[in-house]
Amino acid sequence: MAIRTPAIVAVSSTQPMTLTEARSMIVGSSAR
Repeated sequence: MAIRTPAIVAVSSTQPMTLTEARSMIVGSSAR
């Protein structure tokens, strides 16, 4: 998660809504 965090921050700067989606995807990946 920490490795992907920077990518999320960069995306959130451009599209805040993507932050929520990216977060959900990370949670899903962790679940798998």
